[in-house]
Amino acid sequence: MSVLPDPCAAVPEGRLALIDDFEDDNQDAVPEVNREAFWFPLKDDEASTGILVPEKQFLGGVPDGAHGSPRAAHITASGFTVWGAAFAANISHFEGGIRCPFNAKHFSGFRFFARGSGKVYVTLQVPDIVDEVFGGKCRGSAGEICYDAHGVWLTLTSDWQPHSFAWSDFKQRSFGKKAPFNPGTVMSIQFAFETQQLPVDVWLDDVSWEDGSPLPMAGSGGSAGMGGMSGSSGIGGASEHGGSDGLGGSSGLGGSSGASGASGAAQTGGGGQGNAGSSGTGGATSGGAGQGNP
Repeated sequence: MSVLPDPCAAVPEGRLALIDDFEDDNQDAVPEVNREAFWFPLKDDEASTGILVPEKQFLGGVPDGAHGSPRAAHITASGFTVWGAAFAANISHFEGGIRCPFNAKHFSGFRFFARGSGKVYVTLQVPDIVDEVFGGKCRGSAGEICYDAHGVWLTLTSDWQPHSFAWSDFKQRSFGKKAPFNPGTVMSIQFAFETQQLPVDVWLDDVSWEDGSPLPMAGSGGSAGMGGMSGSSGIGGASEHGGSDGLGGSSGLGGSSGASGASGAAQTGGGGQGNAGSSGTGGATSGGAGQGNP
């Protein structure tokens, strides 16, 4: 029996460091050729009494960004009791009808500006910890515990601060399937607000891959890590790319339970290996996102 070639085995490295500066009125990241990324909020199921703002759809930045920039993302969460809430972006390489995990190996880490109050778990999710039902390689149906994502904890301050994390900073919490962190296969970025850390008030700006470029100074209005933008991005989460209603899909429980809880993973849109809108070779059909139970 012949083995089909992996359509995502040789994804080219991304070159644009800036993921989003939130200076627009939509959920899409800034454009880069063949990069598809879009933001959405996640929360406990509809029966939850918690409050997340924005609740269902992210519509771009609001005034008062970092270092004098016009806009930033602003998210608040409180009162959740199941696993919590999150602000997430599916990210993928989308070319020729094939959606693959994004290759961030050109960069040395992940950085952004943040302020607010509370504690946030920042994760970069790779296929090995995402359930195969949602385009990953973790076999939840076979008893593997999925969604032990690689992450770092961040305690927010009232003033804007730059934060930069090397790839080596992203660690699992050892409650689920063990997997190496591979920056060449990033499916999802999540800023998770877990129940024990609520309430949180989170401001984010200039979310970027770390490319070593100087950070903007206060009042400069610049963006972090621009690094050579070209071309245009995909729609990201729109129905023709396998998403649902352009909202990045619905939330829902996509994760497996674990001893200490971790953020769930995107139900693709940001990852899976297959044709958009069809299961393909391990690809999932939804552009939405789920969340793992704590």
